[in-house]
Amino acid sequence: MFAQTNDEQNFILGRFPNVVAILNTYPYNAGHVMLLPTAHVPDIDGCSQETRLELINLTNESIKIFHRVFNCQGVNAGLNLGPAAGGSQPGHLHLHVLPRWVGDTNFVAALANTKVISFDLRETYRKLRPEFGKISL
Repeated sequence: MFAQTNDEQNFILGRFPNVVAILNTYPYNAGHVMLLPTAHVPDIDGCSQETRLELINLTNESIKIFHRVFNCQGVNAGLNLGPAAGGSQPGHLHLHVLPRWVGDTNFVAALANTKVISFDLRETYRKLRPEFGKISL
C-alpha cells in the first residue's frame, strides 16, 4: 500500500520520511488514525531512533489536529504489541491515535461488545488530509 500513489483511495493522510499516517478503516472512534513506520518492523526495537522520534512527533501533531478539527475532549494513543494484544496489522508496528469525547462509549459497547459509530470516513479524510499536509518534521 505504501508504494501505491492513490492516497485518497487508501485513506493515507500524510507521508513522512519514516512514517505514514492513515485513517483506520475499522475505527474504534471517528477520526481514528494509525501511524505506521514505512519499514516493516514488528516492534519498537525494530525502529531506528529517527523513526521512534518521528512516531512521537506525529502523535503530538495528530493530537493538536484532533483538538483543532474535532474539538475533542480527550485522546487515546497507544500500541498493540504481539498477537495477544489484538494488533490489526500483524507483524507491522503501528501506533493508534484517536479522538475521544465524554459519553462516546455507552451501555451497548460495555454490555454487548458492540459499538455504533455514525460518520462518513471519506468526509473525515477530507477534514484531516489538509491538516496532515501542513505538518513539517
